[in-house]
Amino acid sequence: MSHNTFLKMDHTMEIYRKIETISPAGQKKHSLEFVNTVPCRAQSAGSYPINTPYVGNIEEMLIYIPRNYISYVDYGYRLKNLKDRYGKIIDNGTYEMTGTTPVFSYGGTIHHYVVKIRKIVQE
Repeated sequence: MSHNTFLKMDHTMEIYRKIETISPAGQKKHSLEFVNTVPCRAQSAGSYPINTPYVGNIEEMLIYIPRNYISYVDYGYRLKNLKDRYGKIIDNGTYEMTGTTPVFSYGGTIHHYVVKIRKIVQE
């Protein structure tokens, strides 16, 4: 459950690859392909209001990911279905990654990653 870290990874998120296809009429169509489920620890990082093209509030989260799973997280991927340790869905929104920061251990090796994600309101 702790994945060789002092952090307990109580949550899981599903990672999806965004695939863009073009129809014969020239319109872009987005679809998501499942990649993997990643253990993580999630916490809210706040939100910010937007005014254009509509009024809304975009929420952001920080997720802590073990170093073994960082290869599954890429800027082109989407994260969905935040679940607790019992498999209950906490948030089913689609998120995009906006930044990643490695956290180093006392020995100087990478211990885990902090990934900042933002909810996607409109593709």
